[in-house]
Amino acid sequence: MTFSDDMNIAVSIAITGGIGGIERNIFTFTKALTSYSIDIYTMQFIPRGFVPRGKNVTIKWFEKKESDLYIALDDQKYYDLYFYYAACQPIYIGDHLNVGKKIIVPNGNDIRAIENRFDHVICQADDGIRYFSNNHKKISITPCVIIPVNRTEYIPNIPDQYFLTVFNPYDRESLYEDGLKPTKGYDLIYELADHMTLPLIWCHSGESLPVSHNIKNHPNIIHFSNLAQEKLYYLYENATAYVSFSREESFGWSLADAIMFDKPIISRNIGIISSLNKDQPGLYIYHDKDQLLDLLHCKTFHKGNYDKAPFSPVLFKNKILALAGKAPAVLQ
Repeated sequence: MTFSDDMNIAVSIAITGGIGGIERNIFTFTKALTSYSIDIYTMQFIPRGFVPRGKNVTIKWFEKKESDLYIALDDQKYYDLYFYYAACQPIYIGDHLNVGKKIIVPNGNDIRAIENRFDHVICQADDGIRYFSNNHKKISITPCVIIPVNRTEYIPNIPDQYFLTVFNPYDRESLYEDGLKPTKGYDLIYELADHMTLPLIWCHSGESLPVSHNIKNHPNIIHFSNLAQEKLYYLYENATAYVSFSREESFGWSLADAIMFDKPIISRNIGIISSLNKDQPGLYIYHDKDQLLDLLHCKTFHKGNYDKAPFSPVLFKNKILALAGKAPAVLQ
């Protein structure tokens, strides 16, 4: 069988540019698929941070026209694939474009009400099945993880040892076993801050969504806001351990970065962690607040030595090509 690698892709996403998981998704997507035409239809464009660049990328955004939103749709162009990233509920335009297959990425959102519109649902990690019902539509595609800097930049006056966490404490709550709680788990930081053996460095950004009202000062927490990426990855390089406070993740980009740096990781079994071998050194899984507290009492941890192959841009590209029927199916 002969396969063609010419491909046109359309993407609906809420935010393009800025700093966060949604933005990182499309940034790495375009990095891995530089040979193919990608039209991004976005609700909000921020010309800083993770901005997709390249001659193959066109970014279009919705504008306010009189009493309605307007966007110029390329409805004459044939798109092999249409991707809808569900975070922040961008406007769905799949029925207004000439497309082959329609694919939805839940991004941590329950998509049962709209999954019937799509041919496939992409699971970015093993526990992604929690967000939809029709398992026949499931496609497992791990995002490629590309560290977006070539070097790191020294940060003075930080502790020799510290826990690191990187996330934006945006307003989203869900019902869990212990009640209605913030999905990102920032409440746990404030509950446990007095009891951490090491100081916690917490990096966040308000570029895309308002978060400042959920950020509080504490003597055991060191805040960095809108930190340059070179400095952020310096913190990854030198952290004693990475800590995820999240109660759930669709993928977990900050966890993926910690994997790429072989950091000890303290996390629930969520997002990309759900796809890993739990017995390997460096991985510390907790199930509740008490277990997390026990781990935050520690000062030393086993270094990780994680398999990076699942995060390869080449593997990601080949899976997208296979999804479009332009390459053989990829098993890994």
